[in-house]
Amino acid sequence: MPLVFAAGMAVDYTSLTGTRAKLQNAVDAAALASARQLGLAGSSDESIRSYAKNVVIANISSTNKNTANGEDLALDAIISDERTDVTINLTYQWEPLVLQHITKDVKSVAVSATATLTSKANLCVLALETTNDRAIDLGGRDGHITANDCIIHSNSTGENSISVIQAASLEGETVITAGGFDGPLNSFQPIPVTDGPVIEDPLLQKTPPAVGSCDFNNFSAQKSNSTLSPGVYCGGLYIGPNLTANLAPGEYIIKDGPLVVQGNGAIIGEDVSFYFTGDSATFDFDRNTRIALSARESGPLSGVLFFEDRTSPLYRSFTIRSQDAEKFEGVTYLPNGTLFIDGRSRVGQQSNWTAIVARRITIGSGPDIVINSDFASSTIPAPEGIAGGNGLLLKN
Repeated sequence: MPLVFAAGMAVDYTSLTGTRAKLQNAVDAAALASARQLGLAGSSDESIRSYAKNVVIANISSTNKNTANGEDLALDAIISDERTDVTINLTYQWEPLVLQHITKDVKSVAVSATATLTSKANLCVLALETTNDRAIDLGGRDGHITANDCIIHSNSTGENSISVIQAASLEGETVITAGGFDGPLNSFQPIPVTDGPVIEDPLLQKTPPAVGSCDFNNFSAQKSNSTLSPGVYCGGLYIGPNLTANLAPGEYIIKDGPLVVQGNGAIIGEDVSFYFTGDSATFDFDRNTRIALSARESGPLSGVLFFEDRTSPLYRSFTIRSQDAEKFEGVTYLPNGTLFIDGRSRVGQQSNWTAIVARRITIGSGPDIVINSDFASSTIPAPEGIAGGNGLLLKN
């Protein structure tokens, strides 16, 4: 019996050590992830506490059903009054073989971690849809989104808020959904944290430009290497096949018609922004086109490359099929629209930074989308709520 008792104590000690290490790793991850949430507009203390528990559960690998459901975890997330610190205190109830007969205290394992937010998080992809499934949808083969050093977030509380098929991939520093997600785990990096907060539109304070009288009507570029001027383009703006339009700096208001670049055409401009108003004002960039654009460096639309009128109908499609949209610097802001990227599109690779804030984001077969967040190297200021810095300190 003494030998059996000693063996049981050894098993308990090994189990306790391993359990404590797993729990500490889980609360470390929860503290860091929750501190990042402090830097996101619209995050509440209540949503952060719920989010912290979900992160803990997601990071605990256990065959215990109660642990998987969080039923034997007592978690407290303390948020400082300045909203700069999150402390996660976690107590786990376990069932040792022998030690519980010696002392009852051993049945509770307590760990703690504190993370301090030293700068706000970078937010680079945000789906504003709040209820419907597939707010972020990678439903085609070989569709990829790679978001470097920034957060991918879906506000949809749907069961399949984010959906990615086997042959596609979604990668970010952190992937968060206010609902659930659908798809094989190897299609995500990292695995999304579910039941996160619904965050506020970070561009809600951006004021749209005034729309004056028409400067151009049903405008279509007539020759290659033409230079276009800012103004109000009523009926849309068309760049035909084999034509290149060079844009002078300024604001281009696309009214009551689309911005279209057709096959083998190109549109090139620095220090430009587009505002879309009217039911038929969208953009459509065809295959075999070149899109090389960077947003305004100053003024009311600084940092915003595309801005959809907030009164526009829901779920209109803004389409990119271009095989060369690698210079795509600034925010694509479609508060009611669907950004649809299809074909062998290459988007963002040569941009210092890119951000997408849209009602829905749908990726077809083949696109390779790179979302950089090198804000320091750009002359284009990122709007408040997009650029942060991800400065975090952890102690436990």
